[in-house]
Amino acid sequence: MDTRSISGLRGGWPAGALASLAAAWLAACGGGDDGTEYEQLVAQAHALRAQSVALVQAGPCSDDSQCTGLVFGATQFSCTPYDQHTYTKLSPATPEAERLAQQQREVAARALPLAPPPGIACTAQYIPPPRHVCEQQRCVQRSGEVDIVVLPGG
Repeated sequence: MDTRSISGLRGGWPAGALASLAAAWLAACGGGDDGTEYEQLVAQAHALRAQSVALVQAGPCSDDSQCTGLVFGATQFSCTPYDQHTYTKLSPATPEAERLAQQQREVAARALPLAPPPGIACTAQYIPPPRHVCEQQRCVQRSGEVDIVVLPGG
């Protein structure tokens, strides 16, 4: 066996095998030809999000039941699973905004598998979805966490 060659072949690895290995490695790491498609999908998802958000308003509202959130999909790995924009259901263009948000989620779902690997590790924890509440006649987003009070004897 030739000690200068990993493959045991005189002259090393065939050029085609190295190119195939490099392409497979890039694809597995989120690089390569999929980068352009990923960037296009991310741009499309961001544009759909912006269009959707532009159609709704935060107010006016008179109680919490009038508030909700547009839900958007992630185009890259994240430890926080919620991307929502709070608005009042009384916004005239609510149906169109919801339709665009649905399109954004579909595009984001196609982009996410092409995203580069995350450079972070997430801790195992439950993060409750945000609450949408009416404060001073405007819908705002609050943490989904609630305090549980245990009363004596209960």
